[in-house]
Amino acid sequence: MLRPTTVGPLLVLIAAFVAIGPSPASAEDLVVDGGFEAGQHDGYEAAGQMRGFYLALPDAAAFPGPRPVMLALNGTGGTGQGAYEGYGGTGFEADGYIVLAPDSNANGVVWPSWYSMVPPGESAESNPALLYFDSRLDCASAHLAIDENRLYVAGQSAGGIMTNYVLQHRPDVFAGGVPASSIFDLTAPVPALAMKPMAIIVMWGGDNDIWS
Repeated sequence: MLRPTTVGPLLVLIAAFVAIGPSPASAEDLVVDGGFEAGQHDGYEAAGQMRGFYLALPDAAAFPGPRPVMLALNGTGGTGQGAYEGYGGTGFEADGYIVLAPDSNANGVVWPSWYSMVPPGESAESNPALLYFDSRLDCASAHLAIDENRLYVAGQSAGGIMTNYVLQHRPDVFAGGVPASSIFDLTAPVPALAMKPMAIIVMWGGDNDIWS
């Protein structure tokens, strides 16, 4: 359902975007091991880097699965937990969503937060952020009851730029996304990949929402 918010329009539109809620529960139980307890986790190795992430899990009894996933990407200088809190992650969790919020690590080429704005000629398969997401989602799918047809990604500012990158480079993985107050420059693969139908809400804050 659409939840009231005091944290701004991003939560309102994301909540509307995923308001269909989780699928009917299956008999599969929630597995909590190997770093799949809720909370902050550090020391996860991916693409030769040590990374951290924040994980929120819905109530296992109320939502045994399969559950949709929201990949929440922080903005410049932020953290995964900050994205979870700022984007209204508790609302998604209450509605049965797994919220996976990776920490950025300032290794971008053009803009530091995420490896999202990439000069032409750079292979996506060498993008450490994208490989990190691939690894986290694969690992989560192996341990948690995930609805792989309803994976979403959302972010604001630098997180929105990375959202643009992810949706264009993994069109067969995600069902939709919300890039908020972000830009598309240098986020598209060359050549472009075929996009499947997906739901995308592009948020822009008006005439004063500019990158200066």
